[in-house]
Amino acid sequence: MRVFMIVMGVLLTVTGVFCFANLEKEWLSFAFVIGIVMLIAGLSNILSYLFERKSRPQVGWVLTEGFLTVILGLIALLYPFRTDLMITVVFGLWLITSGLMRVTAAFEMKGRGLRRAPVALSGLIGIAVGVFGFVHPYLWGMALAAVLGVLFIMQGVSDLITGLALPGRRRG
Repeated sequence: MRVFMIVMGVLLTVTGVFCFANLEKEWLSFAFVIGIVMLIAGLSNILSYLFERKSRPQVGWVLTEGFLTVILGLIALLYPFRTDLMITVVFGLWLITSGLMRVTAAFEMKGRGLRRAPVALSGLIGIAVGVFGFVHPYLWGMALAAVLGVLFIMQGVSDLITGLALPGRRRG
């Protein structure tokens, strides 16, 4: 699970940088890239859950986040014209949900000797940024690529923090 989270953190962060590099482009020009990255991220979470569910029963949040990410990726790919109108709310929901799951996971890490403070902090930051998307969606629409860049970088950094906080798989 650790490797999946770190790889996805890097991929999502690179996607955020891609959004910033394409600020002048319209949503439709990079909806495909974002949809594909979200599908890969979601499938990675689902695979991570399948590999870790027996050794770490507390990773159910990873499966939930994986399904949500796959659904949002499919929405971005299949309905790019409609997604344009609601993108900040959808991605805000994604960050809020992922943040809540990270905070929950941090509490589940208690007593396992894991570094839970960074995971909880990344979750709280995700919740705050996601709530901002709901409270101020009109501001986000002004510079959609910049907003998506922030969201993807935030989620990528959150995945990196979570991945680095998780213990590596023991060989033996």
